[in-house]
Amino acid sequence: MSIGPAFTTQTYTGQWTWNSQSLDPNPTSLSDPSPESQAINNGEFRTDSRNWSGASILELASADLQGQPASKLFAVMATGDTIHVVQANNNSNWSDYTLTATPTQDASGISWSLPVNRDSGTGQASNGQTTTITFTVAVDPGEQTPARSCTDYDLDGYKLHSMPIQIFLSSSTVGPEVAWCQYCHEIFVTNEPTPPSG
Repeated sequence: MSIGPAFTTQTYTGQWTWNSQSLDPNPTSLSDPSPESQAINNGEFRTDSRNWSGASILELASADLQGQPASKLFAVMATGDTIHVVQANNNSNWSDYTLTATPTQDASGISWSLPVNRDSGTGQASNGQTTTITFTVAVDPGEQTPARSCTDYDLDGYKLHSMPIQIFLSSSTVGPEVAWCQYCHEIFVTNEPTPPSG
């Protein structure tokens, strides 16, 4: 009998606005009735059941409320990964889900469909409330998987990080503003201090 390497987990967090409206099967035009295309607004999420308790599909915009793209995260998620949804200003409203299949990006490119099973939860945010969503992704250290890296650059040659979180340093610290990327795990400078004149 052989025992394989233990799985480790990594977590990623973002915020989306809950929208209890039904999924729109025609996000681009009346000539695109494909059922896999579910149009939703930027920074929001919906479910196929229009509630949290009966959901078998979580539909999330490709970017969160802060405009940070989440497509690279959704693309690496797999069956068994977990999702925790909680109302941002009321943690008594929450739901836990387990992914039952690989997420798929809708034909419109606007959003992603995440097939899930609801494991537990209580309550539900009212329509339009901000929710905090935590994704826990299993990582097998025994598998050779490509390193995750942010590869896009702006016109000035600076790397465009996919999921940055601002790092708040001591108020007495004088120096550049820095952030940490949840996707590639790099720490980088977001704003350099202006040198004194003269």
